[in-house]
Amino acid sequence: MISKTNFAKFIIYLALISILTSCIPNGNMSYGRNQGLTDTAQETCIEPLFKNGIPIGEDGFYYYPEFNKKEELAPSKPWRKASILPFSVDKSIDFLFSREVYDIEELWFEAVEEKIVRYWTFYPETGIWQNRINLTSVKSVFMDSNSKIWFLVIEDKEIKLFVYNEDTYQTEYKMNLDLSLTEYVLSDVRYSNKHSLWLLGVNKNTSKDVVFNLNLETGMIDKRFEASHQLFRLAVDREGRIFTFDAFEGRIERFNPGDDTVSHLIIPENYISLYAGYPKFFFSEDNWVYLNDRAFFYNDEGLSQLHIPVRSPIFISTEYDYAFPFAWESPEPQAETEDGRIWYKSKRGLAWHQPETGEWCMFTSAQSNIVKDSQENLWIVYDNALYMLPASETSKKE
Repeated sequence: MISKTNFAKFIIYLALISILTSCIPNGNMSYGRNQGLTDTAQETCIEPLFKNGIPIGEDGFYYYPEFNKKEELAPSKPWRKASILPFSVDKSIDFLFSREVYDIEELWFEAVEEKIVRYWTFYPETGIWQNRINLTSVKSVFMDSNSKIWFLVIEDKEIKLFVYNEDTYQTEYKMNLDLSLTEYVLSDVRYSNKHSLWLLGVNKNTSKDVVFNLNLETGMIDKRFEASHQLFRLAVDREGRIFTFDAFEGRIERFNPGDDTVSHLIIPENYISLYAGYPKFFFSEDNWVYLNDRAFFYNDEGLSQLHIPVRSPIFISTEYDYAFPFAWESPEPQAETEDGRIWYKSKRGLAWHQPETGEWCMFTSAQSNIVKDSQENLWIVYDNALYMLPASETSKKE
């Protein structure tokens, strides 16, 4: 629960950010990255939620500000409608990932219908959809470093792993996990390219977060440690190191399972408590790490070059069921493009951020993951359709 004092600070901070973001120049603001700038002259962006400023003063805690009407915005040019979805959008749909199989691009989707999890594939070259497999009790699906697709299934309080067979279009049982669900509640699953699986569980007796590392070759738990604080989520970089974030202390930790060393980074205290949503990390191809819209830094030995972006009020949302009429969401970074933009998912819609200039644009109200394929094209789902942004539209501008 947020106190009245903290909420008043939150309101004042919103006002200051609104002023700052309205005054950001379009010039090159270098953050140590040599990327091209973004031409947004033809792009439509959703306005912030607040219509006429933000309430400040003694009534700030009780006053309900006037909001803009919720805006529905389809992806505009240069986004292209690629296909209509073959399944119903009134069910739970998740756009999972893209992969290449036998040099053919393949997009994977998960659609839940009456407790049945149906997995669909779409082939951009032919425009063909296929319902590959149907499962139940799926906790997590992930793709390994060899583009094999794994399913973690919970049945009768047991955790089982299955692998998708490309030739038979069926799943094959691989192993049971040596982890009793009578003791733990499994809250997160992350694959490491060291061919292992990191699991986050909550001990039912102590309520402590416990992290396990499962060797996918042997099926054995190689490492286990109890966290000193609530983790919420795990993240694993390309070197197999684990990242966690303590939101109460603003502390980012990186654990290297190779030598059991820990590196840490502290975000300034003033930036800690003004966020809604879970912490999410994104690892760029040029070794930068993005923590939502809170911070980004270089993934070297000392976690150097910490930058705190100017946050955008476009992420202020009424979608959170808190004691207050709105919350400032921390969007989830999901993709990067050659022109330097980072692409985010939020409850209000999808947006991009250009770190060099500080620009933000919420370009659609779509509720979708943003997936990048092997050809650098971006893909999203909106209103029962699949949209694609060609890589030529996000190439580096000279």
